[in-house]
Order: sequence, then structure tokens, then C-alpha cells
Amino acid sequence: MITEFSKITGVPVDAILGRSRKKNIAIHRAVYWRLLYQVGFSYPQIAKLNNRKSHAANMSADKMIEDTLS
Repeated sequence: MITEFSKITGVPVDAILGRSRKKNIAIHRAVYWRLLYQVGFSYPQIAKLNNRKSHAANMSADKMIEDTLS
């Protein structure tokens, strides 16, 4: 799924999985995490898939995307 998302967005896989705070990358990462959540992954599962220690960043990113879309 991440490979396809990377192709569609033009953001490299390593950037999506990375820790960059550049706005363009962070937004795409948050959208990717939201998509994973919407297809049935839990926040802890998403954190594990993205090499994160905690799922707090996933929850925060999901809220940011949800607020933006509202």
C-alpha cells in the first residue's frame, strides 16, 4: 500500500516512513496514516508499521486531517 501511495503522491517511501517535519512530507504521512486507519488498522498497528514507539503521533495526525476535512 505504501508503494502505491508513494507513486500517487510523488513522496518517496523513505520520506513517508521518516521523521521529517517538512510540511509537505508531514501532511502526506498523516494522510497515509489516516488511510491505514480507515481500512481497519488500529493506531498501535500503524505505529508499528511505521517504526514508531508510540501511536500518539498517529492519533494527532489523524485529528489534524479530520479537522482539515471538516
